[in-house]
Amino acid sequence: MRQRLTSIDLNIEELLGGSYAFSIPAYQRDFAWTREEAVQLVDDICGVMADTEREDARTPYFLGAMLFVETAAHGSRRKVEVVDGQQRLVTLTILLAVLRDMAGEAAEVEAIDRLIQRADGSSEPLAHLRLRTADEAFFRLAIQKRGASRRGQTDEAIGNSLGRANIEQVRRALRLKLQRDLSVEVRGKLVEFLSTHARVLVVSSDDFDYAYQIFLTINDRGKRLSLEDIFRGEILGPLDVEQRRRYEAIIDEMENYREEAEHTRTKGKTFFSHLAAIDGWPRRGIIESLKRAVERHGGPRRFVSDVFAPMAESYLRIKGADSAAPLPDGARELLLGLRWLELHGDDDWVPAAMIGLTRLAARPTDLERYLFALDRFAHGLMALGCGREARRRYYGPVMKRLAAGEIVESEELFALPTADQRAMLRNLATRMHLVDAPTAKLVLVRADQAVSGLPLDSYRRLVERDRRDPERYTVEHVCPQGAKEVNEPYWLERFPRRVARLRAAHCIGNLVLVTDGQNHRSRQRDFAAKKALILPDGEVSPFVLTEMLRSETEWNGAAIARRYEVVMGALKSLWRLEGQVPPCPALVKVAAPATDAPDPTSAAA
Repeated sequence: MRQRLTSIDLNIEELLGGSYAFSIPAYQRDFAWTREEAVQLVDDICGVMADTEREDARTPYFLGAMLFVETAAHGSRRKVEVVDGQQRLVTLTILLAVLRDMAGEAAEVEAIDRLIQRADGSSEPLAHLRLRTADEAFFRLAIQKRGASRRGQTDEAIGNSLGRANIEQVRRALRLKLQRDLSVEVRGKLVEFLSTHARVLVVSSDDFDYAYQIFLTINDRGKRLSLEDIFRGEILGPLDVEQRRRYEAIIDEMENYREEAEHTRTKGKTFFSHLAAIDGWPRRGIIESLKRAVERHGGPRRFVSDVFAPMAESYLRIKGADSAAPLPDGARELLLGLRWLELHGDDDWVPAAMIGLTRLAARPTDLERYLFALDRFAHGLMALGCGREARRRYYGPVMKRLAAGEIVESEELFALPTADQRAMLRNLATRMHLVDAPTAKLVLVRADQAVSGLPLDSYRRLVERDRRDPERYTVEHVCPQGAKEVNEPYWLERFPRRVARLRAAHCIGNLVLVTDGQNHRSRQRDFAAKKALILPDGEVSPFVLTEMLRSETEWNGAAIARRYEVVMGALKSLWRLEGQVPPCPALVKVAAPATDAPDPTSAAA
């Protein structure tokens, strides 16, 4: 029998419009994408959408290939098992469900809903995508049913399933991102762009063994062609031997840094992405943009000497490369603190840093002031909860002024409006871990350094541990937040009302840095048991703010307030923030309603 193989290029509307009935077979792994991959997908799509509008580009957004095995055909509807593409199909369905349930107009709701399910005349629409039997009903009720994505799922519904937990994490992250970063108008444009301009290559076979061979071939890729390879051919090729030798080393070193970063973090931008932002290239079509930039600057030699070389040197200094020229201690410390933001997905500050390092290299005092203002600006945006698209809106005016050749007073260039500084103070004080848990960790490290007076470099080994290391440090709520109801008598006695407990739990005075192992063992234990785990006799915590717990015998509102005053005082001084520090939430009286409000940690919208 000859195996049949077909391939077709489809947009998302054609893929999810009802021509296919997808099922995830039992042999597939759990849904494994998390907040990071899902948010990155939306950021990428929004970035391409913005470029398309600005540049009137025609290049679609390619989501890769998907591989299916055809199991049956029923009229115009083809039933297929998903061999490769589960993560993207599930994430796209969650994204569309969130967009549908946030849409206001009935026609828009109907249009998006047709990409998720189809009416067949019965009371219950047929979902286009069926997950494995164990997760099918959960996905239906949590995502695909109209209005489902507005509600969080309980721990009981999620159970011990990693796939269900990831589905809920992605739903929550996408809903928060769309609410925070995208207006109603932009969300409508996103649906239209996703439906018509995002495309996949669908490869299907009627024979599983043949499809599996294709899958192995697709996923056994050779060394990919990188932008550095393209740069060598397009730019370095025409140069003389001495110039090629010099710049080959710079490119090789940058490539090594990129490979290391990919092992610990969702893929970030490369040097060329940052160069594109500095030199005004669109984010799509970077190869053609690179060629045009070379021509605009007068050819390869001029481009390398005027643009590439100085920016490459600054990039290597940002990355802390051994071959880079040394920096003054103050500038080096500030760059280290900024570089840690890259561990948590924020590298939007890098182009501005590259420009500052290039233009102010001979003025160390001005350079340090510039990097201080950038450090406050970058951390401020993370504390405000800005996602990538929101950060672009803040950095856009800054980059325009820098592109025009301005190096104005650093405080003015990176000024945060007073209202934003107040909001930053509120978020830092009362809800930093809810806004962005990874950033909360970095904020506590910066506060600790401000209190201890130690060089920031002394914290490097504590911050830069691999995420799989059990001795990696993370954030612990001393008074537990508890996704489930807290049942430890110690905490119920001190915080009998749930609303008051949650306010105290999320207050920055209640957050400490502990190892993953300590965090896992602490859970809802009483204060004495937690303190014994976190601060064993004879061992000193590397963090001053964690060591402060040792002097406390009780952990109540007053103890939280004492630590709150120290932490917030350190942060306000560190970043010279304007505005009043909010009253400590652990001491704020909460009016008692007839019944307590629902616990926001158990069912976030």
